[in-house]
Amino acid sequence: MSSSYLLDPFILTVLAKEGGAYLDIGCGKGKWGYLLKTSHKPPSYIVGGDIDLSNLRYAKKHKTYDDVVLLDGRHLPFRDDSFDIVLAIEVIEHMEKIEGQKLLDEAERVSRESYSVNSSPWG
Repeated sequence: MSSSYLLDPFILTVLAKEGGAYLDIGCGKGKWGYLLKTSHKPPSYIVGGDIDLSNLRYAKKHKTYDDVVLLDGRHLPFRDDSFDIVLAIEVIEHMEKIEGQKLLDEAERVSRESYSVNSSPWG
């Protein structure tokens, strides 16, 4: 299920970081890449990655990302600490728990920033 467009401005307020390097795992046709690039704090570099080649072709045709990469989020083809922020929006709920954990481990590995649920103000 897709998120409500009413939430987009709130999500972008949290995600937008001017000048950062982003990876969008499971980018689909590029909704989040487009919204980030046109936000008030656009990233300097954004990569869209997806397991579906047709999605990547669409995103590339529309120049949504600086680069597109055919990938499996459980095995990311990037060096450690390659990106400021790694997104996997509307992806993990489609995976089995063990596979989702692999994706999260890989996202943390390639991300320079780490966010822990334990550091959340909500507990």
